Amino acid sequence: ACRRGCSTERVAAYDRHPMAVPVWLRGAWSRCWIQRAVSVEEEGGIPVLGPPNESVQVLYVQTPWAFVDVRIPRVEGADGLMAFAGVTTVERTTVSWHACLHFPPEAGSPDECWRDADAGAPQPTKDIGVFSPVHDVGTATTWME
Repeated sequence: ACRRGCSTERVAAYDRHPMAVPVWLRGAWSRCWIQRAVSVEEEGGIPVLGPPNESVQVLYVQTPWAFVDVRIPRVEGADGLMAFAGVTTVERTTVSWHACLHFPPEAGSPDECWRDADAGAPQPTKDIGVFSPVHDVGTATTWME
């Protein structure tokens, strides 16, 4: 249900945005670990993942177009709070997260990054996930990263 300032027409417009991500990727969730690529196999460019890192809790929100990713340290001595916000693009089963805002701040212009994203040409990123279908249930597909 829409709250103040929101309309079903506006929500439908986000779904029609040329860069809208699939419904299966949208939502809000938390996870107690993160796994990062350590290398890429030569055949097919499939990332080889390192061990799960339980030193951070990840809080994540994905809208039809934009995302926010907050990483909170869970153990003493881990890196401090980190956060990212930007746009997400999807090409088949490859998801790319193009961060425009960083905490702690990084070099570069967030304004320029958002302008590029609004123009449909987000800046390049190394933050990529390859999702593959696990199984079909009726008309829904379950995905895993």
